[in-house]
Amino acid sequence: MTIYKLLSLLLASIGLILGCEAAAPVTHAYFTKKLFEQYPKYSYEEQQAFMLGTLFPDIRHMVETAREETHYENVTLDEVLNESSPFIAGMKFHSYVDEQREAFVIEQKMYQKLAHLSDDHLWTYLKLVEDEMLHDSYHWDDICLTLQTMAPEELQMPFTYAQVNKWHKMLTLIFVNPPSRMLNMFALCNQSFAGVSKNEIKDWNKTLSTTAESEVVQEYMKGLKNLFDQKIRGK
Repeated sequence: MTIYKLLSLLLASIGLILGCEAAAPVTHAYFTKKLFEQYPKYSYEEQQAFMLGTLFPDIRHMVETAREETHYENVTLDEVLNESSPFIAGMKFHSYVDEQREAFVIEQKMYQKLAHLSDDHLWTYLKLVEDEMLHDSYHWDDICLTLQTMAPEELQMPFTYAQVNKWHKMLTLIFVNPPSRMLNMFALCNQSFAGVSKNEIKDWNKTLSTTAESEVVQEYMKGLKNLFDQKIRGK
């Protein structure tokens, strides 16, 4: 794959996946692994199905499907753990993480605290910061391997094999390349994505690392991890 084709696919990946006020793929995978550590009830094959379910819902951005087609509302952890299908349990956990995370972001006033770093796309910037900080938490080879297969449930949804296959390739690139690497590539190539201007991307490329290292963001991420740790352990 040439650098130009790789860049095009990365642009498509970021633009589609970071299209809403919700957690990004690495963050979803991180908290899913934390759930597995606390609840080793799933076999290896069931964990793979669960992870595919967790990463699946945001395919809706690629095919412009309504959120309710792939997301659930007001999900509880009991509902996740009592779901008989590991794949559907993963989908429900995706919605659970989205809802809990966004409530915490609002509670902590993170959009106000970081408002000076972005004009109209602060929620995208915060998601990049989160994934950057969590990217080194695990080796993601197992997820890249999992993404080489498809769960039967993915093909029972209103999506084609080609669409699901493309989605898996996009996700694989996200797990291989941390946000800082992708932003650097976009800035060097003078590219934009997801409606974010070229100049703002260049600014993000300069500030992402220092933002991730800042006290306010370090405290926020510590709080976010503690929130899910307490909720998962408190089940």
